[in-house]
Amino acid sequence: MSLKLASLNCGTCWKSLFVLAGLCLLSSGCGKSPSVQVKPAYVCVEDQGVFLVNIDSVRCQAGETVWSWRAADSPEIPPEHKGLFRGYDECKPALGGSCVLVSSSWNGAAAVIRRSDKKCLFYTQAKNAHSLELIDGRFLAVAVSGEKGQVALYDLGKDFPARAELDARPAWSTELPWAHGVVWDGQSRVLYALGESELLKLRLVDVAGKSISAEVVTRWKLPGDGGHDLSRFDEAHLAISMYKGCCLFDTRDGTFKPLPGLENAADVKSISRDPGSGRVIYTQATTGNFASGLSCLPTGSVKLPYPAIYKVRWNIDEASR
Repeated sequence: MSLKLASLNCGTCWKSLFVLAGLCLLSSGCGKSPSVQVKPAYVCVEDQGVFLVNIDSVRCQAGETVWSWRAADSPEIPPEHKGLFRGYDECKPALGGSCVLVSSSWNGAAAVIRRSDKKCLFYTQAKNAHSLELIDGRFLAVAVSGEKGQVALYDLGKDFPARAELDARPAWSTELPWAHGVVWDGQSRVLYALGESELLKLRLVDVAGKSISAEVVTRWKLPGDGGHDLSRFDEAHLAISMYKGCCLFDTRDGTFKPLPGLENAADVKSISRDPGSGRVIYTQATTGNFASGLSCLPTGSVKLPYPAIYKVRWNIDEASR
């Protein structure tokens, strides 16, 4: 009698274990390999345009291209100005991902493009434009490179984006040689701008008035030469790429430290971090100024069917973070 009872209890025990194991696999993914995390990222490709590509951030693989844009897609840009968009060099999501900010450097232009219908909501002629940032959905900061580079501010108007602003002129600008990057910190209400040898913090002035401007609050000398890319890394840090390495800038105390994994990486053209997964993708020039694909941290590369890739950005509106 005791043997039969023991046998029965043992069988019940094994059945319970199988049931629990099944529930574990269904509910929490026990025993499974890391899940696929497919997220879209913008890629700008020399003269071909801007592409939104699905990226598996775990396996570091590219999926389908789900959206693309080039100047020919927007009739709001007149034929004589479409040629300004050569050498695409920036592709930032904005307004919660409903728009993308685009700039080009060869002939020079900056634009705000609505994703749903590819309508151009704003554009300006800006030779050697290298980056741009939308501020509070009304103002636009543009980094213009060159020996006489500058940071320019545009007032898009209270009715933007309902009313487009085409072939606009800057409301204010300040000199910043070889300006390459701009990032808006919505929490601190300041704009960071990256030049060849320094990082600037600017505060906007007369935002509610009729003549927007800015004042330089602080200047920091970069720990290396050739400031190139500036992006939001996390709530307290900005990522900066230079000629011969990358670093993190602490916005709380104004200090620089090496960016792990990229501290000695040369010719990095862009860095983008997904705040959800912490995955970092970047572009590193291999031929001239362009990359042949994307790279991931800690290791891995993503092959794309596009030549001459310049920058990559996760589809995350950094200015709204």
